[in-house]
Amino acid sequence: KKKIKDSNLLFLHLYIPHPGNPNHAKNVFGRSPASELDSHMLNLKLSDLALGKILDLIPSDNDTMIVLASDHWFRAKDKNPKNIYPSLFLAKIINDQKKIIINQHSSSIYIRELIIKYLKSEINNHDDIYSYIKSKPMHETYIEE
Repeated sequence: KKKIKDSNLLFLHLYIPHPGNPNHAKNVFGRSPASELDSHMLNLKLSDLALGKILDLIPSDNDTMIVLASDHWFRAKDKNPKNIYPSLFLAKIINDQKKIIINQHSSSIYIRELIIKYLKSEINNHDDIYSYIKSKPMHETYIEE
């Protein structure tokens, strides 16, 4: 039986309302959103600021894995299942400086297994994450009208 890494698991849900709160956007960015898309973009900027503050607290030599995923893509106007826009999925091990981009559709349903494999030391670097994600089929998600 493999030993689980000496790690803490932190699940953080960034409750950033969508559409965004115009008053909050004005307080943070000095302006209210001009449109629904602009509100979405301001929410992404707000998420980036929050994540940056979290990452600043983690030492760069730490082997912590960060997994970041959105619950869906920007879908305010277009509900046609043929026009699926990318949603965010990022997995990064802090002390691995190798940058890998997987230019394919992927599904966030594999996050649980990814984390378990990481905690069991079956995934140790970005190459392992790449191999894991590439081996998984895409599960399409559609909106019912």
